[in-house]
Amino acid sequence: MTSAPIARRATPADLPEIRRVVNLAYQVEAFFIEGDRITPAELLERFSRTGAEFLVVDRADADGLVAVVHFENRGDHGWFGLLAVDPAGQGAGHARTLIDAMEARCLQLGLPRLQLEMVDLRQELPAFYAKFGFAEVARKPFPNGEKLKMAAEMIVLGKFVSRNQ
Repeated sequence: MTSAPIARRATPADLPEIRRVVNLAYQVEAFFIEGDRITPAELLERFSRTGAEFLVVDRADADGLVAVVHFENRGDHGWFGLLAVDPAGQGAGHARTLIDAMEARCLQLGLPRLQLEMVDLRQELPAFYAKFGFAEVARKPFPNGEKLKMAAEMIVLGKFVSRNQ
């Protein structure tokens, strides 16, 4: 019997694997964005932000990571981005493991809401996040527009977190 995957806080030693998983998972965005989803410099900047952390899930069958997410304490809410699951591990509940871990972090930090931003060109994502209780709360311009191959905007999704979920 295998145990359920567990999310843990990333360490600097995890950075190469975080980058690998993110860039592999985000290859689905190649139709609208140029280059890798995250560079080593961008990853280090995110890892070093005050109030930020990466949560990761280790591979059960080998060395390395199967899933990662960047989480930030934004003062009045938790925020996440770069939710990524290695394509070979998708459909196994790793996104749920990470979302549950972020909701637990929000509760630990006294943050009542969890939010994310997703690009409007990823039409499959609203339904995916709705399964976890997220709904659209706002729209905003796409950051780093110079990487875009076509026009896009960001959709802000959010949900309230509680101990009774």
